[in-house]
Amino acid sequence: MRTITTPRHVRPSLRIAQLHVGRATGPATEDFIGRSPLQAKASNARLRMSERGPDASYLTAAVNPSVPVKRGDKQAYVEALLLQEVIGELDIPRECFVVSTLLGSNVVHPSNLDADERLTKDYVEKGVEITRKDLDLESLDHVVCQIPDELAMLPNKQGELMDKLRAACDALEALCSDGKTQSYGFALPNFNESVKPLDELVEKTLEPLSEQFGRFSSLQLPYHLGSAIFPLPASLAQFRNEREMLLIGDRPLEMMLSNGNPFHLKTYPEVSGEDVASMLKTAFNLAIAVEKKYMETIRPEHEHLDLPPAEEVAWAHILANQHSQFDNLQVWLYVRETQIYPRVEAAVKEFGKHKETQELAVAYSMVMRELLKCFTGSVELVDADRAANMMTAWKEHKLFPSANCTTEEIVVMASLSSGMDITLLEEQLPSTSSLPFTHRFSPEQLQKLSKLAQPFFAVE
Repeated sequence: MRTITTPRHVRPSLRIAQLHVGRATGPATEDFIGRSPLQAKASNARLRMSERGPDASYLTAAVNPSVPVKRGDKQAYVEALLLQEVIGELDIPRECFVVSTLLGSNVVHPSNLDADERLTKDYVEKGVEITRKDLDLESLDHVVCQIPDELAMLPNKQGELMDKLRAACDALEALCSDGKTQSYGFALPNFNESVKPLDELVEKTLEPLSEQFGRFSSLQLPYHLGSAIFPLPASLAQFRNEREMLLIGDRPLEMMLSNGNPFHLKTYPEVSGEDVASMLKTAFNLAIAVEKKYMETIRPEHEHLDLPPAEEVAWAHILANQHSQFDNLQVWLYVRETQIYPRVEAAVKEFGKHKETQELAVAYSMVMRELLKCFTGSVELVDADRAANMMTAWKEHKLFPSANCTTEEIVVMASLSSGMDITLLEEQLPSTSSLPFTHRFSPEQLQKLSKLAQPFFAVE
């Protein structure tokens, strides 16, 4: 019987971008800021954007320069918007967007590119050209290059890292001079366990780099309540203020549990556990019945046909035996999309080739889709319970500015309150969300939010 394997790390899905945003010129951006109902904010002299809020204009794409792309295909993916856009309502032209791109080897199509091949002149130039072509842009406003984890996290690699970053900065400064981008920055890895690697990176590498290269203007880093660098450490806050560095908080809803599995913190729908269990039981019974009929009757009666082996049509049986293995939604979604869906679809396709098994193709497709939907709902209950308990703990300590706060609003408000200039999300907040833009947590409240959240990241 097939065994399901689970990954150590799972990245959220990305969405493809097919849009023309035009050139975010200085005058157009000034016009955007002037027409915005919010006060203008100059984050630094090199990268200007509107005040954070529902009218903010920061748009970023993700590109992996090391992946070959077929002719005509687009590789740039829209990974996040700064919270909201009401461009249509304000009649603001597309060229007012501040457009950025993230260049990295584990975005879009992950590839195990050697660290030696990243941050090179060719790598950076190729990434910028892919973005300009895919988004139909004359020039980008900002480029963010991902620093390889294996270089950023090891103290004995700081010398090598500095050499590579200087080479990347030389290439990026040249691109700025050529008008292909206006400024640039670097994306850092997760700091889930200790703030020490970040302190050393800032002191020994990033500070000297920012003194040497004038267009280096931002740092992008995963920033969430469970991180070792939440709230903002003093070293990073000082670097931000002294060097006028824009801080971009990435994926504030993507936490990490103590066992290394991801946890997506969000407002989950209220669903009865009994109802979920009942629907799952019914779905299991139907799917197992179809698989059993195939194994015991249909396949033996049609041995002359080229049908899938019995073990390829046994997913309901496999999931019934391994149900307890899945207690993490993100891991389950990865397994479902990469291991189960493709093989179920392949089996259904084979059934559809023969008149004798065309009805089976329809039946198996229907029962498996229902089973996978119900199975997902049952796994989601674990994450939903974790998120609900965390919200209850915060509410009991009277940390909410409103009785109707959502989890997403609290997390985004915490990120912005702690010093992030921009918070990037995979999804948009509802148009009614205003708390992250009108309220701020105090330093004491931020400490309490983080402390109360910690027990819910622990997995026994």
